[in-house]
Amino acid sequence: MAYTDNIQHASNDKFDVTLDTTLDKVNDSITNYPIGYTITEVDLATDADVTVSAAPCVLAGIYVNVVFSAHAVNLLDGATTKLILPASLAAGTKTSFDNAIFTTSLIVNSNDAATGKVVFIWRAIP
Repeated sequence: MAYTDNIQHASNDKFDVTLDTTLDKVNDSITNYPIGYTITEVDLATDADVTVSAAPCVLAGIYVNVVFSAHAVNLLDGATTKLILPASLAAGTKTSFDNAIFTTSLIVNSNDAATGKVVFIWRAIP
């Protein structure tokens, strides 16, 4: 859907100016934004690593649904630890990561004895 507004100004008898203000899906930031985010809950009691995104993505933030046990949680980009969530995070904790970029994938690596649940707010990089 496009919005068009043609504005004409006659400056004098010799020169007419027409300004075309057309917005479309490519150029209209209102059409393109806000970009949707995916919300994924991860149960830290899972013994294996949990892949939140198998492709490059942006991590906007996390929300702790169930208090963490006394074990830190590693957030991996491929095989590289990028962030460490501290042990014993309280339920209701919100943390913004200002759109941290994971260039390969976003994987949650928790201790085998860890418990708790955390929600990841993220979006794929097109």
